[in-house]
Amino acid sequence: VLFVTWKGGFNADQGTARGLTTIERMGDTVFAEDNNTLMHFYGTMGFEHIELYYDRYKAHFMQLGPSGSFSTKFHPLDLYVHCHINFTGRRVFLDEFKVMKVG
Repeated sequence: VLFVTWKGGFNADQGTARGLTTIERMGDTVFAEDNNTLMHFYGTMGFEHIELYYDRYKAHFMQLGPSGSFSTKFHPLDLYVHCHINFTGRRVFLDEFKVMKVG
């Protein structure tokens, strides 16, 4: 049996993101307390207009890939987010993230 590990990633810096100031709730949103130390949040959030521009990016898969600059626009963008907050450790964890709708 041969086991193969594939690795890849994406990094962007020296850029801006505009249109993140207004977030709309799209459908049901849930805040649920797990116990006295944890709180869960999940639901779909919508952004009406987002613009991204980055001077540098690098994408890689198996240590190969492009680099350069990029810009893009999303009109609208809906994201499903599930996160939990650990009040004891004062940390927020992103458990699930899905793009639900673009354009």
